[in-house]
Amino acid sequence: MFNWVNLKIKCPNCGEVVSGFQTKDGELSCTTVEYERVNDFYSDCEKCGCWIQFTRKPVGGILKDFDIKVFESFCGERIMSFEYNATVELVE
Repeated sequence: MFNWVNLKIKCPNCGEVVSGFQTKDGELSCTTVEYERVNDFYSDCEKCGCWIQFTRKPVGGILKDFDIKVFESFCGERIMSFEYNATVELVE
């Protein structure tokens, strides 16, 4: 089981809109949760196939910005890694 994450971004690799993020954080009931309420979530880009994973790291006991890891594919090589607030473009 998993929960859906309410988030749309532009793919950092190709610019296509990516949604369908999932998380295994919290009580898992296939409901939709806001991305601010979870620490780890992921999806893949339907256009270029890269895997996008957000992981929020605690800093001094307080949850801060996300690390983003972008892979060519789920089992592929990492092609980018950068800070959440600096690079990812949210889509409304």
